[in-house]
Amino acid sequence: METLPPATLSPELTARVQAITRTAYDHWSSNCTQEQKDKALADQEKFKTDPEHNAAKMAKFNEMWNSADANQDGLLDLAEFKVYMTATREHMANMGTFAGERPGGDEETYAVCNETNPDREGVSVAEYMGVMGIMAVEMAKLKAEGGQ
Repeated sequence: METLPPATLSPELTARVQAITRTAYDHWSSNCTQEQKDKALADQEKFKTDPEHNAAKMAKFNEMWNSADANQDGLLDLAEFKVYMTATREHMANMGTFAGERPGGDEETYAVCNETNPDREGVSVAEYMGVMGIMAVEMAKLKAEGGQ
C-alpha cells in the first residue's frame, strides 16, 4: 500500500518505525512464498487502479477496525489492537497473501503508533494509517533493494 500518506514523526520515532519495518521485511522475505508475494503484488496494483476494489478493501479495513474497538471510543488500546491485527492476518490468509505473525510485532507496531500522540493512550485510525504510510515506503525500498 505505497499510496498511504506517511505521518510526520520525530526523527527518533521515524527511526524506530524504520527499524520495525526492517524486522518485518526480514520476517516476510524469510517466510513468504513466491505465490503469496505474487498475490500481494497483484492486489497492490489492483488497489491502486480499481476504485471498486479500493473501496471494498477500505470497507473491510473499517469493519475490522471498528469491530476491534470494543468500547467504541474511536481508539484502539493494546488489547483491541491485537484483536484488529489477528483479524487482519486471518483476512490476509483467506485472501492468499502472507499473514505470518512476527513475535512481538503487534506490540512494537502499537507502541510506535501510540507514541504519535503522547497525550493519551490509544491509537486512532489516522495515527495507524500515518505510521503504515511510513512502513509502506520503507517496505517498498527494502523490496527494491532485495530484488523483490
